[in-house]
Amino acid sequence: MRKYIKILSLGIALSLVFCACTLTNDEINDNYKEDNKNDSNIENNENTSEELNDIIGKLYEINDDEIKVFSNGETKSYKINADKVKDFYIGENILLKANETGYDVSLYDQYDFNKRVTEAGDQITRIVGKIKEVGDEFITAVTDDEEIQILNPGDFVLSKDTSAIFDYVVTDKGNQLVNFYDESVKLDLTIKRLTREINGRLLILANNVDNKDYEISVKPETLVNISLSSLKLGDKIAVYPISISDQNPTKVDTNMIIK
Repeated sequence: MRKYIKILSLGIALSLVFCACTLTNDEINDNYKEDNKNDSNIENNENTSEELNDIIGKLYEINDDEIKVFSNGETKSYKINADKVKDFYIGENILLKANETGYDVSLYDQYDFNKRVTEAGDQITRIVGKIKEVGDEFITAVTDDEEIQILNPGDFVLSKDTSAIFDYVVTDKGNQLVNFYDESVKLDLTIKRLTREINGRLLILANNVDNKDYEISVKPETLVNISLSSLKLGDKIAVYPISISDQNPTKVDTNMIIK
């Protein structure tokens, strides 16, 4: 039986885009768009009918003879053998470098985790603060430096005096909340084991200061601020759970991991 925690993810139509792009010299250093997945839009690319372009994006799924990459707000299939991505995790940012017969695959190490945009191209701003007031449409959040009003689109249950991380975008109606991470349910953990599951996901076994074990399977839509391949034993991470099971080890469904 699972115990659900009210830490709510984005319910508005801002796609989780780790938006892969056709690369040009000017664009290769730009982040592809990232917030909210749209995995229902899947197309096949046989790598044969037209000239191939370099692609950057998020590794979304691995099958025997193809991979799926989240790119430009949609998930596309590419005829690439699973052996070419055996050292990568689902959710990693990768570069598909076009060659005469298909693609070479490598990690995309130029991604700026601090520069995030929605699918619409709106810059995401992040603040850490406490909720001072909760109104019918707006909340007032207080940080160390400022007091700011943020529009709640109705997808988040927010309470006064809650300390949290707030992600928002600036719109013509004001600052609009994109995501909300309650600090009161955050798990501060130390990594004990890192395992690559058969489906390519990273499975993290970590424990807290009381030596209680937690198992986290990192989903492709899990928000992170580091390359998954850079994690190592002994690293300290903050995990923001959506739900926590009563199993042993305790299984955690999370929507954000911060190192």
